[in-house]
Amino acid sequence: MGVRVEVIATRARGQQEVKVTEGLFTFVALDDEHKLRTLPEGLTATVFLKLSARL
Repeated sequence: MGVRVEVIATRARGQQEVKVTEGLFTFVALDDEHKLRTLPEGLTATVFLKLSARL
């Protein structure tokens, strides 16, 4: 499963949004021997996360 992440910074007192970084994270399923294993048919996941921080 791949998860794409974008980090957006708010600047100018909230008047401007700027993408500061992005990445693609890949997750895999492992068995007890730490070898790749397949996932059940039809298994899907949706991830949405919005974080806000003032620096």
